[in-house]
Amino acid sequence: MSIGTTIFNPKLLVPRRSKNILRRERLIDLLHDNVQSRIQVLSAPTGYGKTTLLTNFAQDLSAPVCWYTIDNTDEDPR
Repeated sequence: MSIGTTIFNPKLLVPRRSKNILRRERLIDLLHDNVQSRIQVLSAPTGYGKTTLLTNFAQDLSAPVCWYTIDNTDEDPR
């Protein structure tokens, strides 16, 4: 790989925000109110909108965001 080559990895991109999705303002405000915390944990069953909530929150922030999407390939320790 040469210097200046960009590696495109979709696991590192914040998902696009859909215009047809309901914004959960109370939860987004709660995340904003605690943004100074070292860690915030968001836990809910599959399909409850965790990714949508965090996508809305990340796109509202003026600070840099680090995003990593975990999938089955992350189970392999190699």
